[in-house]
Amino acid sequence: MEKSYTDLEFGELKFNLEDWYYKIGGKEITYHYHTDYLMTPGQAATELGISNCPFNMSVCFFVYIP
Repeated sequence: MEKSYTDLEFGELKFNLEDWYYKIGGKEITYHYHTDYLMTPGQAATELGISNCPFNMSVCFFVYIP
């Protein structure tokens, strides 16, 4: 990729790709992430300045399962 994307732009791109893929009949999409890009739910909650409970409730609410 020639352009550098912000985290928000990348997230929007990923969401739009998944949305398009499932709309055209895709059944499963898989991503492979570098482990140093990932964080635990506890780390994410700390970065957002919230406790684990509201974070976990938000993640469970927003997870898309086709």
